[in-house]
Amino acid sequence: MKKIFSIAAMIVLMSGCGGSSGSSTGKAVTLDEVKNIVKLSSKVDKTVKSVSSKSKKEIDQSKSKGSKSTRAITDENASREDCTNGGYMMIKMDDEFIQKIKDIQNGQIPTEPITFKMTVSANNCDDGEFVENGEMMISTTMDITDPEPDTMKMEFTTDYSVNNENTSFVVKRGSSIVEKPNSEYTQSVMNMEVTGEEDGVPHSLIMQDYTINEKENGDGTFVEFPSSGKISIDGSSSLTVDPSSSQTPTIYGSNGDILQSGIAKYTDEAGHRVEIEEGEEKITIWVDENGNGQKDEGEIEVLE
Repeated sequence: MKKIFSIAAMIVLMSGCGGSSGSSTGKAVTLDEVKNIVKLSSKVDKTVKSVSSKSKKEIDQSKSKGSKSTRAITDENASREDCTNGGYMMIKMDDEFIQKIKDIQNGQIPTEPITFKMTVSANNCDDGEFVENGEMMISTTMDITDPEPDTMKMEFTTDYSVNNENTSFVVKRGSSIVEKPNSEYTQSVMNMEVTGEEDGVPHSLIMQDYTINEKENGDGTFVEFPSSGKISIDGSSSLTVDPSSSQTPTIYGSNGDILQSGIAKYTDEAGHRVEIEEGEEKITIWVDENGNGQKDEGEIEVLE
């Protein structure tokens, strides 16, 4: 898959579209609210994708080769990965799972799926852009003999903090992302709370059953779009996914580059439309602040 947990579309594509423009009396979002959250959320995306990619490699190694690791082993079930500019990531696998892997290596193939659990801890991990601290648990139920994807869950077991000179944010303890395949798509379901600052301005977002659909095409490209769920911004307004987002998906190449920009569509509490078009080099935001359904002057922002 292009990525384990598809946070990019989840947060970077925060917007609203679809509903009527005048029947609701809820609070409308503003262009500045969406713009600032998009800036912050793109950094959250990078962090989670980085951690999840490391976890995916460890899961694949465990599924195919047992508990062997190409990294330095600090004890029987753990490995340490040093970060670029200091600090480290510690990855520790569940003792019971390791024993089952050893049984498999000794020819005892299980007849039932086994549960894999792995703890990922960041200790002042400096990758050159952010410094990370916190812990999360990766778990999946896997069939060792089945090459098909398994349902996986990432749960933050502590507050997970990320900082640099201009940005700081915390993914709150208990936040989770569940990735599960079905007959047509791989779905990433997010229930998360994130607080932080972008250029000194505080922001927060809460995702409730926010779902991203992703499908791999036969030519190696990927299609991705939000399909359901709700996002609350700064505790004052919320955006609900418009199912018509499936008609304007983002298409990615096998290397993760955007081949065709997609438009995510949602509706805010006032019934106003917001759209975010994600391209390879820019993101275009439209927030229908006056509710007339037209793209008026002052309602569009381009981030590069």
